[in-house]
Amino acid sequence: MLQKLEPQKLRSLSLEEIKSYKNKAEERKASLETAKAKGGKAWTDNLQEELNEIALFIVDIDDVIEEKEKSPAPKASANYIVKPGTEKMVHLSIVRGRRFNPLTGEEESPAYTQIFTFAEWQLFKKAYKGLGYTIMSVLHDPYNDASELVQK
Repeated sequence: MLQKLEPQKLRSLSLEEIKSYKNKAEERKASLETAKAKGGKAWTDNLQEELNEIALFIVDIDDVIEEKEKSPAPKASANYIVKPGTEKMVHLSIVRGRRFNPLTGEEESPAYTQIFTFAEWQLFKKAYKGLGYTIMSVLHDPYNDASELVQK
């Protein structure tokens, strides 16, 4: 039986992971449809329910894939040059703490570039607000999930 993820959990995965998960779901759906076509005593109400759930799950996966593919491209990526060896890492322009002094309007904390491996990125995107970071722009994102976290 295929483990079904909530749409929110799907959105946190990279586009490649979502597509591989969709392939697994479609394989399970095909095997269930084959078993249904054979019929007989092997086909139960539980299997029919699982087939229905997988069909709905595939629709959810398609919606998440469509959202990820339509997400706007990072603004600064055109001018940013990715160094060799860091192509699979997420490159962000971030600020820690408040960026501007509310009394004078002067910049206190300038934005800087931070590079994350996939595992570091997964941890950072869960906790960056609580740690006092603000994502100013996405410089390079091979997983297409950082642009939705940029401060507007």
